[in-house]
Formats: sequence, structure tokens, C-alpha cells
Amino acid sequence: MQDLLLRFGVKSNLAKDRIYYKTLITGFDNISLFNKHIGFVSSRKNKIVIDYLQKTDRQIIRTVKDIIPNCQELIISLLEKYHISNVGKNNITTMRHDYLKRRKNIARKHLQKMVTILKGIILPEDMENLIRLENYAFSEIGFAKIKNVDKIKNIDQKWTYDITVEPHHNFISQNMILHNTVSIAKANIQATLRCETTVLAAANPKFGRFDPYETVAKQIDLPPALINRFDLIFTIKDIPNEERDERMAKFILTMHKEKLTEEPEVATEFLRKYLIYSRQKMHPILTDSALDELKDHYVRMRSSGTSEDGGMNAVPISARPLEALVRLSEATAKLRLSTKITKKDAQRAISILMYCLEQVGMDPETGKIDIDRITSGITTSERNKINVVKEIINQLEVQFGKMIPIEEIIKAAAEKNLDSEKVEESIEKLKRTGDLFEPKPGKVQKI
Repeated sequence: MQDLLLRFGVKSNLAKDRIYYKTLITGFDNISLFNKHIGFVSSRKNKIVIDYLQKTDRQIIRTVKDIIPNCQELIISLLEKYHISNVGKNNITTMRHDYLKRRKNIARKHLQKMVTILKGIILPEDMENLIRLENYAFSEIGFAKIKNVDKIKNIDQKWTYDITVEPHHNFISQNMILHNTVSIAKANIQATLRCETTVLAAANPKFGRFDPYETVAKQIDLPPALINRFDLIFTIKDIPNEERDERMAKFILTMHKEKLTEEPEVATEFLRKYLIYSRQKMHPILTDSALDELKDHYVRMRSSGTSEDGGMNAVPISARPLEALVRLSEATAKLRLSTKITKKDAQRAISILMYCLEQVGMDPETGKIDIDRITSGITTSERNKINVVKEIINQLEVQFGKMIPIEEIIKAAAEKNLDSEKVEESIEKLKRTGDLFEPKPGKVQKI
């Protein structure tokens, strides 16, 4: 806090060039001492200081900007309840007068001191309030006072979108897709709004083309926890085909030559109205036949997982794609403007989903669909190999001690039909996950 702020320069001629020292004086007592013992050369400046000191209605200027609002009554009540009379240089009477009567906000550092004192003596009944104050005091959340709010008349704008997507898509993955909510933090307003909507996303593979022998999660710079939220995933593969390439080139070049302006078979305006009508008016119900079809397919897929050499079973499908099947079945019924989801709708949804799973969820080593390729970025067969390598390391640790030669691991793995390349890949994955490290070249050790 400060009263009048005095700023002046002191000139020195001791050196060849003149030097000026700038000094700031704040606080009523300090300014009084300055006026009594030093003062200004200019009578005009001295008069300003004297007039200020003689005023009884001086306006105190508060310079503390890092404040925590709307917690004065709670913190004062807790201090009085636990008979705390002083916090640093401030006593409870002064704080009550400043924070409650004059409605001053508490500085963050002062609130931290009060919370620290209460933390050692607080009773369980007040712990919830103390935790809330502690979150305010020690968090990185800042508060700014709104000085003015303007209302702007909306003339011709129907919708306003204000969504910020962070560099690594954390905003979408942690809110809009995972929890169907959008969080906003603007102008001292913090809120979480429901946002149930369909998300359509497009992404390019890291190396320009999709590799059919690699997982989608490793080729797209998105976390697997976000990728598996999508009901359908299609990979567009640019595979050279002379016949198809000739037809595409002819179509594109002909458009440039003749400037085709043919009307589509279904008018755009009609199609738009049709889709809006089907979405707003149609609410189809799942029939028993469709339900049985989806259930049988789900159970059949779950039981079709195979294991390799007694390892863990591959999981072809999880509960999340089952919910996707329900949504897709409902969508096909809406397109027919039907009030019921039939068995045929369920079969169509199953065929679409299975096509996607065959494209992005097929394990090239086993030829089976493995949902782990999408959900975790690593297939069950790869996980089994990692488990085998971990077992070998545990066995060799008894013979060689903590540091185990990689050559011995490869030899032991060869007896279990694992080639050296797969073993080295598994070791690298264990090193990346923090299970192993390489203290010396050619030797690994468990962490």
C-alpha cells in the first residue's frame, strides 16, 4: 500500500560527467520524515507535500495487484474461531476493519501466511473451507477486476464460436471428446459448458503415406486415448493403379477443358433440408431383432481372439465400438426416415465398422483384428513378445547379476522362437517405458 509517491533526482558533479540518482519515497511516515529533515529546493513541490500531509481525507492508493477476491469473510471467521490475533504485522482488528468494513481484497502472500497458520490447528469440520482457500492462495490462478462491460447488439450473426485448440490437441482430448464439455476462462469467468456434438477430424500421416504394417497411433501425431474416441477411422492410401489413375486424370483434365457445370442428381438445397429434417424429427428406437444382431456380433468378436504360445489373448473389439454400432445403426435408420432401427440397419452398421477395423486394426503378424492397435498403439503380439523378454531378463538376472548382456537375452529368446530383431525392439520399448536402462554398451539393467 502507498500514499503519495515522491520521485526526484540527485545530481552529482564528482565525476567528469554529471550523474543523476533517482529515488522513490512512499508511505506517509517516510514522506513526513522527508519533509521534516530534507525537503525540496522548489517551494512549489514542498507545498504539494505539505498540503498532502495536512489532508484528513487522503486517498490511499492500493498497489498490490496479486489479490484473491471474495474470501475475506471466510478467512476472518476462521482466524477468530481459532483465536489467532496476529498474522505478521497485522492484528485481527486491523484485518477485520480493512477486509470487511472497507471491503479490501486480500493479497495472495498475506493469504498464504494465514492459510499456513490455520493448517496446523484446523479441525476436520473446517478442512473443506481451508482446502478451498489453500487452492486459491498457492495456485497459479490470477484474478483481474472487470472495470467495464459493454453489451453489443447482434444484427445478423446467428452463431458465435470461440474455441481455442492447444498445440497438442489437449483441449479436445481432455474436454470436448472425452467428457463432452468445453472449458472457458476469459474475463475472470471460469466455467465448463456441456458440448455434445459430432467431431469430424482429418490428419496427415507423419511420413506422408500410411504404412499398412504400422499402427495408426504411431503414424498420426495424436495420442491413442484420443484416436479411439472416434467411431470410424478411414485411411486414404495413395496406391498407384494404372487404370484408376487414367480415369482420374481424364476426369480432372476434362473438367478444366470443358468447365462442366452439370447439376447434381440431388439438389444441394434439398439434400441439406433432408438431412436437417432427419436429424431433428427422426428419433428411431432399437428393435429386438437389431439388438440381438448387435449383441451376437459383439459376443462373437470378443470370443474370436487367439493367443500365441499361451500368451494373453488379442481383444478384437471393446465396449466402445459397441456403442459406436448403436450410433451408426441409428444413423442408418434416420437416413431412411424410419422410427425403428431394424436388423438390416444393424447389419449395415456392422459392415461399416468391420471395414474400418480391418483397415486400421488388423495385426499383420497374426492376421487377426486387434483393437489394441488403435487403443494403445501396440498390438497384443508385440505385448506378448515384451513379456517373454521380461521373463528372460528375470531368469538371467540370477545367473549374471544386475547387468545382463544383450547377447545372452537374444540367445535365450532364440530358444523361444523370437528373432534378434524383435528382441532388440522389445528391449528398446522397455527402455523407453523406464523398465530398463543401459549402464554399459551391450548390457541392460532393470530399474
